[in-house]
Amino acid sequence: MDMKDKLIKEFEETSPRELVNAPVYALQGVSKRDAKLLHDAFYIDTIGDLAHLKYADWAREICNLADRGREDADMTPFRDKLIKKYENKTPAQLAKAPVYALQGVSPKDAERLYKAFKLKTVRQLAQLKYIDWAREIVLLALPPKPVSAPVEEEKKSSRKTLITLLIIFLVAIVFILFMPHLKKSLNKYTMKQDLPKQAETVKPNVPEKAPVPPVKEKEPVEDTGPHYLVKKLDTLQNISKEVFGKESEWKKIYELNRESIKDPNMIHPGQKLKLPEEPKKR
Repeated sequence: MDMKDKLIKEFEETSPRELVNAPVYALQGVSKRDAKLLHDAFYIDTIGDLAHLKYADWAREICNLADRGREDADMTPFRDKLIKKYENKTPAQLAKAPVYALQGVSPKDAERLYKAFKLKTVRQLAQLKYIDWAREIVLLALPPKPVSAPVEEEKKSSRKTLITLLIIFLVAIVFILFMPHLKKSLNKYTMKQDLPKQAETVKPNVPEKAPVPPVKEKEPVEDTGPHYLVKKLDTLQNISKEVFGKESEWKKIYELNRESIKDPNMIHPGQKLKLPEEPKKR
């Protein structure tokens, strides 16, 4: 797949693997200003980041339902992907809704998307061609599938399968032939077991050992440092502003919570975040 007509000249000879980590403005039609707006909205810096923009995936799911005429579709799975105002809308209504109807896209982010790509609605986000191009590049960067085995290897595999089936067939025949003898042996054994025992062995009274009390496990030491409990619609930026008075401190919060935050764009209500220093007094 030739991607040269979708890249600026500087990146035309770059391999797909390298393009995944190339800046977004490597795509033909995305300016450095547009790339800056994407970064400010969703922290997207590379083509790989753009290919995995979750909000575009949500938008496509909604538009697919709308295009299939699924007005009675169960929208419960989308409840946590929409702001409260749009939770009960139909797919067709959501496709025409503003981008900030998606949970996590603020009106400010929607304004940045409009400035960069002149898009306003959920459908326009789903159809943004630059995201399609980014996904094509990511697919090209994947390792090639292994070549299928030669014909001789397939023949050997077929022979092994036939031999295995033949062995199973022979074992089944032997089992059927000897089944009557096996039944007789089992009946004799059962009759012997039913005969009364001539003498019973008296077991000596052995005192039972006292039960060993269970060893108590040490309780984990609770982290008593400063924390923040994530609320609905929270982002790392507004948490940083609320706790430290400025948005620029969000990276410190992210670095301290890397074990629980895999993606700085995805934090969940009820999540407990460590804070790097005591929050400001309010």
